[in-house]
Amino acid sequence: MELRRLDHVGVIVDDLDAVARLLGALGLQPGEALDREDLRVAFFRCGEAHVEIIEPLDPALRRERLGEGQRARIEHVAFEVHDIQGTLTELESLGVRPSGPTLTHEGR
Repeated sequence: MELRRLDHVGVIVDDLDAVARLLGALGLQPGEALDREDLRVAFFRCGEAHVEIIEPLDPALRRERLGEGQRARIEHVAFEVHDIQGTLTELESLGVRPSGPTLTHEGR
């Protein structure tokens, strides 16, 4: 297994605008943003990695992903790897079960 680099840390938040202001005040540079019917997403560069902030808009989705009474929580950590299938196999042999879809993308 070869982890090449940390790509991003995904944080579920209750108020994307407030968190975006905080990250900007801390000097993180805004990047991609996406608004959908069910959620809003914004990326902020932090060194070579990104912080992804995600605000679920649907109340049921918000409860599921954020939890009751929470303002923010780290939901996932994404790494760039050399061989995704080999990495998944090795992680499974160590008892680690990834959740969610396995995504691949270039350029970020």
